[in-house]
This record gives sequence, C-alpha cells and structure tokens, in this order.
Amino acid sequence: MRKAVLCGLLALSPLFVLPLIPVSQAAAIPPHILVVLMENTSYEGVVGNSLMPYVNGLVNTNGSVSTTDLSHPSLPNYLGYVSGSIQNNPADTTPQDGTYAGPQFTDELAAAGIGWKAYMQDMPVACDLTDQYSPGSYDVNHNPFMYFNSVRNNTSQCNRDVPYSQLTADLNAGTAPAFIWVSPNTLNDMHDGTPAQGDSFLQGLVTQVRASSWWTAGSRIVITWDEGTQSEQVLTLVVGSAHGTAATGGSEYGTLRGLEEAYGVGLLGHSADSNVGDILPLLTGSAPPPPPPPPASPTQAPPSAPPASPGAATSPTPSGSPPPHAPPASPSAPRGPSASPSSSPDASSPLSPAGGPPPSISGPAAKPTLVGYFSSTGWFRGMLIAAALLSLIGAALLSLIGLGVGAARRRPR
Repeated sequence: MRKAVLCGLLALSPLFVLPLIPVSQAAAIPPHILVVLMENTSYEGVVGNSLMPYVNGLVNTNGSVSTTDLSHPSLPNYLGYVSGSIQNNPADTTPQDGTYAGPQFTDELAAAGIGWKAYMQDMPVACDLTDQYSPGSYDVNHNPFMYFNSVRNNTSQCNRDVPYSQLTADLNAGTAPAFIWVSPNTLNDMHDGTPAQGDSFLQGLVTQVRASSWWTAGSRIVITWDEGTQSEQVLTLVVGSAHGTAATGGSEYGTLRGLEEAYGVGLLGHSADSNVGDILPLLTGSAPPPPPPPPASPTQAPPSAPPASPGAATSPTPSGSPPPHAPPASPSAPRGPSASPSSSPDASSPLSPAGGPPPSISGPAAKPTLVGYFSSTGWFRGMLIAAALLSLIGAALLSLIGLGVGAARRRPR
C-alpha cells in the first residue's frame, strides 16, 4: 500500500515541477514579418507631417506605438535592435574598426530553422564585407548584421545579406523568407533625403509586399526609425495590426522582444528585461506571455578588431545591467571613415523624453489570462504535463490493483 501511494506521489510531482521549467520553442509555422528601419526622425516629425501622407494614412488604420531610442548616433540603435545590447556604444564606426561575436536575432532564427534575409539598398553584392559608405548611398552603419562574426564568418548566413533589388525577385518567385529586414539607402531612409522621399519609398515597398504571395492575413510590416532628433521618441508602426491595439512601446528592446516572442526564440540581452515594453500584441494580436523567471543574459563578447585597426573600442556591455540608454547627443552626422568610437559606455538610466508622445499607446494594458499562459507554454511543455497526468492516472490504477491484491491475501481461506 505504501509503495503504491509513493508511486502516486512520484508520478504527481512532475505536474508541479515541469510547468516551472522555461522551455523555448520556435513557432511551428513562423509568421511573416518585415522590418524596415528608417532614420533620424522623431515621432512628432512623422505623425501629422503633411509631407508624409501615405505613412499617416497607415497610422490612422493600423496599430502603432511610440518607442524610446537607445543612443546616438545610429549604429548603437541598430546593434540594440538585433542583439539586445548597444554593445560598447560605438560611434558610427565600420566593421573594419571592430566586430562583435554575437549572438544576435537572425542567429536564433537560423538555429530554429526559420528563414531570413536582409535586403540592403545600394549594397552591390551579397555578403559585402568591404564596402563602408558607398557605392551610391549605401551605409554599412545601417547594416547591423555585418558587425557580427556569427554572420560574417558563416558563409551560408552571410549570403542572406543581399542587395535590395533581390527582394523583388524573391517576392515574385515566392521564395521570400519568413523574416525580412530592409535598410533603404540614405536618401530613402530620410537620413539625407526628405520626408517626402521617405514616404514615397515606404509606399512603394508596402504596396509591393502586400501584392505578393508572401503577404497573408497574419503578415506584418514593422516601420520604425532608429533615433529621434526633436525628442527621443520614434514611431513604431505595424502594418497589418488592428488600429488601437493596446501594446507597450517601451524602448527599442521591446521591439526586439516582440519579434523574438513571435518567432518563439529566446530573449537576447536587455530584451529579457521587464521594463523595456513589448510589441507582441501588434505582431500577433495576442497578449504577451507572463514574464518568466529572470534568465541569465547571453554573454556578449567584446568586439574583435582587425590588426590594422588597433585603436577600436572593445569594451563589452556588462551582463545583466539595466537597459542601456546613452545620454542624448547629436543624431547621426554625415558618414565618413573619420568617425571615432564613442567614449560613452552603457548607462543605466533611461532617456528622459524631451517632448513628444509617451512611450506607450493609449488604452488598457493587455493582461495575461490563464488561457494565454497555457497557450504560451508551447507544445513541448504541454506534452510533459499530459505525460505527468497519464502517469498519475496509471499510479492510481496501480494503487487500486494493489489494494485489491492486498485484500485478497488477507481474506480467510
């Protein structure tokens, strides 16, 4: 009898233990999400700007939030968007000045078997490891993947960083991957061009993508800006989401967090912090999962500089520190090889908005529900819980059989 009861308790224990084990599972059918990163314009420089009628029409019919940028100039924001860290908060240096080990977002996608490509306007060839601020209006500072050795040193991954012209061919052939990143050239991203040029480029891109087979009812196009100029707030607009969807913009780490959750991969660096926001509701229409126990932040290795450039900054971001936000400085200046590494390390205090809208969209905050919790646990954990329940039922049956056998033995003959 005691053995049967003990078996029952042992079978019951996984029911309580297994749900507490964090298990990251990639999405069975990955969503289709395109991110296009624009330049140097605050929220209030876009929303309500009469020179950008197309984008404002999208704002009025889709979900959006205001997001706090991470630093100045451009490069740290791009690094933060894909790795969860502004690394050593560099100035607009080039990969020839120094690179980073990783991991970053597309490494996670590749490990999960999820396709991705980055389309760079004016970059001449795929996996371009040499060009910096040319040809045309190409800017390597707007190509964050070229700064990570996990991409540069992996030919199959590096060849996913391609010229922008390849996007049309991939969309027409139906071979565009689940995750797409687009960096316009410096005229079309509004760094050197006008708001009207940026608006026209976005209209062409969104129209083309929506007309392709890649676009489905669940697809999303994320349009955002790297840094503000009038304030530290930038627009994050998600085409395909319902207008008025409640989401917390937070910082640009919250954008990365939403992407990671949508694809079911791990949270990198500061995207795992609880105070950075989360745009998942705009990407999937569902509430973010409840925060897991604080994970250990992936170790970010210091940038490794080629021998020819010994003066490159190499200080890594301290692991587990609060979300880094560098003090306000001048937005990205015209590019050139004379740019020197920034002396500002990761700071621990967030930027204080100098005007502009609050970081969160108006509306009630999304609250996690019991159903939402179990749907967020993934099929693997669900199978573990089911196995524990079956074990419990089996132990109960064994207990009943044991009781019956014991009673039969005690019965007088």
